[in-house]
Amino acid sequence: MTDEYVNPVTQGTESSQSADKNSGFNYPGIIAGILMIILPFTGAWWQLTFGEDALYIAASPFTLTVYSFGDAIISPLITSLTMALTGITILFGIILILGSVFANMPEKKNISEILVNSGSLKAVFVVLVFFVAVITAGIIFSQYFSLYGFSGSFPVLSGYSDMIMNSGGFSVIIPVKSELSPALIFAVIAAAAGLASRFYGKK
Repeated sequence: MTDEYVNPVTQGTESSQSADKNSGFNYPGIIAGILMIILPFTGAWWQLTFGEDALYIAASPFTLTVYSFGDAIISPLITSLTMALTGITILFGIILILGSVFANMPEKKNISEILVNSGSLKAVFVVLVFFVAVITAGIIFSQYFSLYGFSGSFPVLSGYSDMIMNSGGFSVIIPVKSELSPALIFAVIAAAAGLASRFYGKK
């Protein structure tokens, strides 16, 4: 029985080609990471106005602005929470970029997967939690108006409605307007890119 001859040059070339085939930048991850770093500075995602400047709310996971008749209402606790979330989002954006760059280095493939998996779904989580929070706030406001005898369909995510209360021949009308801002589209794109990076790394 003769031993099969293996050409070391050919073997080395095949190993190199195999490594190259399994390596490459995770481009969706790089894009998502950059968008996550920018995301906290894009402004409010949702705005809610009661009456003629009676109450104005502009919110995102990274900022909350509240004005009542022109006076700002500031909560140190909420400010601290939004600042913390800003820092965490930026940190995971950097982690996602590093993991996506390491994907092009075969010797760092394992750590690349760990970093990408750590950061890829963070924007998705932030967007989903924000939608849940806004819907919950809308339901609470709607119940509050109903409790005081107001009728009307409260615009939870986006829209305009007059909340009306009739009492003793008098009518009290409070116009309510809510709207989603273009910054939310930016957030959805960041979330989609992050989700794509998770699957791109496993191709």
